[in-house]
Amino acid sequence: MMGDDADQNHDELFILEGVICADNVNRIESECRAFSIGNMDSEERRRQVECALNSVMPWNDEHFFRINLPHSHPFESNNSADYRHIIADNMGATTRVCIGTSTFWCIPSLLKIHCKYFERHIRRVYRFREGADLTAVGFRAAYDWMRLQESLGNDIGPGQVVAMLHTAMQLEMRALQTDCYRFLCGAHFREEIAFEVYLKALKYPELEALRKVMLQRIGVHFLAVVGGIHFRQMPFEDVMTLMYQDSLGVNSEVEVFSALICWLAYRPQEIPKLMPQLMECVRFTLMPLPVLRKLWDTSYLSSSPSDPEGTLLGAFHYNFDIQYRISFAITIASLRLLQPIRREFLKSLKDVADEAPREWMYDETCSYHLPYPKGPYTHVMDSQAICSYVSQRAREFQTWPRRSTTNDLQTMEEVPAELECREDEDPNESFLIELQALFLKLNLFLPHEGDPQPPELEVIPLEDQAFLSETYVQEADGQTRGILKELDQNVMPQLRL
Repeated sequence: MMGDDADQNHDELFILEGVICADNVNRIESECRAFSIGNMDSEERRRQVECALNSVMPWNDEHFFRINLPHSHPFESNNSADYRHIIADNMGATTRVCIGTSTFWCIPSLLKIHCKYFERHIRRVYRFREGADLTAVGFRAAYDWMRLQESLGNDIGPGQVVAMLHTAMQLEMRALQTDCYRFLCGAHFREEIAFEVYLKALKYPELEALRKVMLQRIGVHFLAVVGGIHFRQMPFEDVMTLMYQDSLGVNSEVEVFSALICWLAYRPQEIPKLMPQLMECVRFTLMPLPVLRKLWDTSYLSSSPSDPEGTLLGAFHYNFDIQYRISFAITIASLRLLQPIRREFLKSLKDVADEAPREWMYDETCSYHLPYPKGPYTHVMDSQAICSYVSQRAREFQTWPRRSTTNDLQTMEEVPAELECREDEDPNESFLIELQALFLKLNLFLPHEGDPQPPELEVIPLEDQAFLSETYVQEADGQTRGILKELDQNVMPQLRL
C-alpha cells in the first residue's frame, strides 16, 4: 500500500504561515551562500536563485507558489463564475498532500472526484514517499489536470508525462490514464522522443507496457540508440522487444547483428545463456552471402586469438539451431543469385517462408550503405566502419526522407519512415574507447580480405535456362535408353537361364 499509514495523523493542526517546510528553506539558503561572493549583477543573482529553487522544488513555479496555500474551510460556489474562481486560485484547499519534503494544498472534493484512492481513504493529511509511491512533479501535473481539465499538449516533456501517467496509475485516475495513453500514441512520441520516454519509464516497474510500446516506435533512431551510452544498460527483455521490430531503421541486417554482439560483449558472463535467444531476433536471410559464409565457418570454431576467453565463440560454437538457420540463409542467398527476378525467386521458394525486411534507410555519408538494399545483399563492411557510423549517429541530428512506395516486383526495396533522429548526449572519450572495444568483438564474425573465397555461383541467364533444361532432358533420356538396352541384351538373358 502507498504511504505510511502508521505516520498518518488525522487530527494534525495546520499552521497557515508554514507554506514551505524548514528543510527546503535550509537547502535553498545553502545553495545561495555562494552568491554573495564576488561581483555579480542582480540579473545573474536572480537567475542563480531561480536555479537553486528549481533544484529543490522542480514541480513549483511562480503561479503555483502563489496558489499553493492552505485555507481554513472549503469554499462554496453558487454559480459558474464562483466555480472558475475557486478552481483557478485553488480556493478552499484544506487537504494536505506530502510527497517526500514537498507539500501540496488541495481541494478535497477534486481529489475525491478524480482519484479512486482519495475516495476510499478520507483524511486531512496524506503522506507519500518520493519515488517509491509518487513523485512531486507527477502529482503537480496531475493536480493541474484535475483543476483545469485541459488537454495534454506537446509542451509537456517526456519526463513530466511519464511521471503524470505513473501518478494516475498509483492514484487510480482512469480518465487521466486514458488521456496520457492517447497523448503518448500521437505522432510526436516517435523515434528519439520515444526513446526518451522509454528511459524515463525505466524507473517505474508499473510502466512496463509503456516501455514496450515506446520501443516499437524507435524506428530510424535505432542506430543512434546503439551508439549511445544507454543501449548497453538496457534489460534483456527490452533488447528482445526492440530487435524483433520490423520498423528498425537500418541499411543491413548486419547492423542489427552488430548491435547484439556489442550488447553481449558488455556482459561476458551472460553470453552462453543469452546468445541463443538473442540470435532468434537476427534475420540471417537478409545478410550478404560473404558474411553468412564467415558465420558458417565461425560456428565450427571453438577459440580464436582475438577472443581469448572464448565466450562469444563458445556460445556460437556448435549451436545446431544457429547452424541450421545460417545454412538455410545461405540457401536463400544462393537462390537469389540464381533467380535475380523477385517473382521467379518467390516461385522457387514454394512453401518456404522468407523473412520480412526491416525498414531500410539510406545515409549517403555512410561508407557501406546502399541506396536500395535488395537481395542478393552485397554490403561490404567491417567493425570499425559500423562503430564509427553508430557513434556519429548518436551525436548528430539527421532527417531521413521517406521513399515513395512501389509495386515493382523486380526489386526488394523497403520504405523508411519520415522522421528525424536526434541524440542529445555527447559520449565522452572513454565511452567511445569502450564502444570501439566492444565492436572489435564483431571482427570474429565478419569476413576479412585475407579469408579464402569460395568459388562464385554461376548465374545462368533466363534465355539460356530453358535450352539447358531441354538439353539435360534429352541427355538423360538417351542415357536411360542406353541402360535399358544394355539390360535387355546382356543381363536379362542370363536371368532367364
